[in-house]
Amino acid sequence: MGSFASRAALSDHTAMAPSLADIEGMLSGGDRRSLRGVEEAISLVLADTSAFDSLFQCLFSDDEVVRMRASDALEKIARDQPVRFASYRRRLLTEIAEIDQPSVQWHLAQIFAEIELTPKQRDLCDAALD
Repeated sequence: MGSFASRAALSDHTAMAPSLADIEGMLSGGDRRSLRGVEEAISLVLADTSAFDSLFQCLFSDDEVVRMRASDALEKIARDQPVRFASYRRRLLTEIAEIDQPSVQWHLAQIFAEIELTPKQRDLCDAALD
């Protein structure tokens, strides 16, 4: 986030808890090969823990680009703060593992490598990613 205007826009977003629509809008549009909005979404989540659920819900977006960018943002968060995924492990192993989109599956595999899983959950993880 380089410009003052960008930082000001971010501080405006963090004044209220960002909604699913806020984060989904941030991650949508532009070149499908870009990571548009990913860093901003990560910043929101790091500044406001209630934004994590909105970012997670973006994995169910109708827009495959939003799903890919949300999974990328979540992977980056998992590297630094894997504990945030504690209450989401079950959903990752079931609902998210069923998303038939290679870019989401790749990021999911990276998330699984970062978060704490029981041996049984590891087995489910292996089965889900086969």
